This record gives sequence, structure tokens and C-alpha cells, in this order.
Amino acid sequence: MKKIVFTGGGTVGHVTLNLLLIPKFIKEGWQVHYIGDKHGIEYQEIQKSGLDVTFHSVATGKLRRYFSWQNLLDGFKVVWGIFQSLGIMLAGALLGPWRGFQAVLLFVVAAALGLPVLSGGRGGLAPFMAPSAGYLYGYAPAAFVIGWMMLMLPRARTAGRMAANAFIASMAGGLVFLHLTGIIGLTIFADMTFDKAFLADLAFVPGDTIKALLCALIVHTVARALPDWPFPGSESRTTHR
Repeated sequence: MKKIVFTGGGTVGHVTLNLLLIPKFIKEGWQVHYIGDKHGIEYQEIQKSGLDVTFHSVATGKLRRYFSWQNLLDGFKVVWGIFQSLGIMLAGALLGPWRGFQAVLLFVVAAALGLPVLSGGRGGLAPFMAPSAGYLYGYAPAAFVIGWMMLMLPRARTAGRMAANAFIASMAGGLVFLHLTGIIGLTIFADMTFDKAFLADLAFVPGDTIKALLCALIVHTVARALPDWPFPGSESRTTHR
């Protein structure tokens, strides 16, 4: 089935044009998806319309031309989306394969139970059936892969070497492995060919590469500030998980 994605929100005017176009696409057999904020006017209008539209919530904000604390809070919405995948890298790099896996699995289970811990304040079972579900299913295994890579890389005796190991491990688990599960998820839940899913996934590669660098920087900072931290692979490959 052909798919089309609409987006737009903030005011009714930005949504109305989409609401005029969507019925035409549905009538012609298109599967319609909408990206917006579930707390915004776009979600309300889509719900009121009764149209067969799959809504995907993302964290959004706006810059107000007057003083408002909400301007500051909106910035944290973006930060939360960044930390979601950066946290996967840090869990594996700081806690090791098994503890990192367990920590991230707890996060995923909390999301499945309905806690709004995912980007955009999402929770429940719906995100696990969305086109991006492959990334969610890959979170905990990716943390394990990162921790395992930390054990397999040459033993780190300095903060700089530990940071280098964290970067390599994050790229292997947080980029290669996690993106592979995301691509597989796109082929299953979005009915995309592997080639198209691969091309769609490429858009996230630059951002996740930056997150791997941030992970390495944080690991370097922790290694210098807390030299006794039990990093995986820092002393014994058998005692640190």
C-alpha cells in the first residue's frame, strides 16, 4: 500500500489544509500518517475529524516573543529526545553488558506499561507497533553489545583509552547494531523494502555519531573524576559486567 506522511501544527490554520487533503488521499487508497505533538492542536483536530490516520507523536516547542518559562521547558523536550539513545550508549559503556541490558530493559518495560518515558511523552504498546518499533526492540540488546564490546577491546589503563573504547563500542552497538534492528523494523512495521529502509535510516547516522562522541566525552569525564569506577574492561574482563 502507498504511504504518505503529513505534518503541521501550532495553529488551526496549519492543520486545516492537511485535513482538506487527507480525505482525498484516503479515498485513493493511500495509507496516511501524521507527525505532530499529541498535546498540540493537530492531534485534537485529527481526532475530531474521525479520519483513518496513524498519528506519530514527537516532542515539539515554540519560541515565544515574550518572556515565558515554557521557552526553557521546550528546550528540554529536545534534550530528552537526544538522551533517549545517548542513554543506551552510556548504559552499556558505564554498566557493562548485563547490567546495561537490565537497566535499559527496565526502561523499555516501563514504556510498554504506559509510562510516558519515550520521546514526545509517549508510552504504552502503540510505539511497539509503529514504524520505528525496531529501534525500541533493539534498545536493550544494543546496550548489551556496547558493554560486550567494552570487554573485548584492549584493556584501558587511561581515561583517554577508555573514552576511545567507549566511542568504538557505541558506534558498534548504538549505530551499527541498533540501526540494523531499526531497518528490520521498518521492513516489518512500515512495509518498506530493505533498500528504502536503509536509505531512510541514513538520516539518523550523523546525529547518532555525535551521540557516540558525547558518550566518549562523558566516559572520559567519569574516568578522570571517578578513577575507581568499575568500567567494563578497565581491569578484569571477568569481574566487570
